[in-house]
Amino acid sequence: MADDTDAITARLAAVGFADKTIKDVLKNKKQCATLLSILDEANPATDEPVAAQAPLFNALAAASSKDATLPCRPYIARAIRDGRLKTTTQIDAAVKYAKDAGAGFNDADFDKACGVGVSFTKEEVVELVKAYIAERKEEIEEQRYKVLGGTIANIKAGTDLKWANALDVKTAVDAEFLSLLGPKDERDIVKKVSTVLYVY
Repeated sequence: MADDTDAITARLAAVGFADKTIKDVLKNKKQCATLLSILDEANPATDEPVAAQAPLFNALAAASSKDATLPCRPYIARAIRDGRLKTTTQIDAAVKYAKDAGAGFNDADFDKACGVGVSFTKEEVVELVKAYIAERKEEIEEQRYKVLGGTIANIKAGTDLKWANALDVKTAVDAEFLSLLGPKDERDIVKKVSTVLYVY
C-alpha cells in the first residue's frame, strides 16, 4: 500500500497537485480512483507539471464521483489537458452540457456551452461592467452597497462575463460602485436587530 501511495503521490505531484490536495485526495479512495482514471483519459503526451490544470481535473473527479455514468468524461478530460477548459466554471458547464446533450454531443456546441475560446481583457471587463451597472443605476443608487455582492454574482451568472477572470470582474464592479456611490457611509451600515427572549 505504501508503494501505491508513493506512486500516486508522485504522479499527482507531476501533474501539478499541491501536497495538501494530494493528501486530501488520498483520504477519499473513490475520488482518488476517479481522478487517476481521468488523468489516464486525458492521455497526456508527457507528465510535465501543469499546476493550473490540477484543480480542473479535481473538479471533474468530484463531479464524476457524484455521477459514475458521466457521459463524455474522457472528452472533457482531454479538453482540460489541451487547454480548452481553463476554469472550474467551464468544468461545471462541460459536465452540465455532457449530461444534457447525451447522444447529441458535438464539438461546436460543447465549445459554445463551455465558453471555449472566449476571453476578455481587463479593459473589456470594465466596459461590460459599466454597461451592466448603467442599466441598473436607479436600483443600485437606491439599494447602495447592499446589492454589491448580488451584482457581482448576477454578472458572473447571467452574462458572458462568467467566462472572464473573477477577480477582474470583482475589481471592475467595486470600482463602478465607488464611482457611482462614493465610499461606504452610515447608509450602508447594516443595523443588527436585537431580539429579547422572554421566558414566562
